Amino acid sequence: MVNVLLLTLQQFAVLLFFLAVGYILNRTRVIENVKPLSAALMWVFIPAVVFNVFYRNFTVSNFTVAMPYALAGLILMAVLLAVSYPIVRRFKDRITRNTYWYSLVITNMSYVGFPLVSNVFPELYIFFMVFITAFQVYIFTVGVAMLKPEREKVSLKGLFSPIMIALAVGMACGLIFDAASIKLPSTVENIIDSAAACMSPVAMLITGFTLAKLPLGKVFTNAGVYVFTALRLIVFPVVFGGIFYLLHLWFGLPIGIVKVAVIYLALPMGINTVVFAEANGADGTVGAQCAFISHAACVLTLPLIFALASIL
Repeated sequence: MVNVLLLTLQQFAVLLFFLAVGYILNRTRVIENVKPLSAALMWVFIPAVVFNVFYRNFTVSNFTVAMPYALAGLILMAVLLAVSYPIVRRFKDRITRNTYWYSLVITNMSYVGFPLVSNVFPELYIFFMVFITAFQVYIFTVGVAMLKPEREKVSLKGLFSPIMIALAVGMACGLIFDAASIKLPSTVENIIDSAAACMSPVAMLITGFTLAKLPLGKVFTNAGVYVFTALRLIVFPVVFGGIFYLLHLWFGLPIGIVKVAVIYLALPMGINTVVFAEANGADGTVGAQCAFISHAACVLTLPLIFALASIL
């Protein structure tokens, strides 16, 4: 437990460094636009990470083991959506209501989750990626529509996002290459590895840059954000993590699913509430407040919960 706590703190310190650099680059106006970096992240770096994990780990022997994780992730997402809606329905403004709803369900699984899980729980990395499949589909379909100023129909175009394509291709390559006992050329593997290595620092630079857009005077003024942060970082991991653990004790639910669920629930709120809202001309202030406060608070909560997950 102590080792995991220290390792989490070390990895989080690295992420916070790049977040702080992104914040400073924005505040000092050294960089005024991170759209090229964002494009590279979404089209190259994150897809490289996703493809790499599935290509290397989604083997024939892992296939049957991994599938229950996808189902567990889908069930958890449905439960979170159902439980969270009564909490947020009192907000009359559509963007405010949907921002809080989205933030209670979707965590920063890509920018914070991927690098932390790969370093702290490498044995669970492939299962974490499978577990969040339903959440990824939700983000690029329903999530995009939720954070638009006007109500729109959900588009399935998001299923063809670079991340989803990388996931599908990585799964296929993992299974086929493992069955045929072949590998990609070493040069291609090195290129993919190099692209994947860029994901964490670039992601946190963009996160810091995005959070810096909100004046500090407005960050701490919304009392509701603290309530939702406590729900996201403390109540949900404890309550739902406890339920998963009871299912393990009573019905033999694999302990790996329990750990992955707790890890997902412990992550801070996603920043797409800012990115999607601003991209569509909506007010991203509440989203930025949620992201900023939850990222600051998880410095304390996340290492502790990760340490607890390690002893399950």
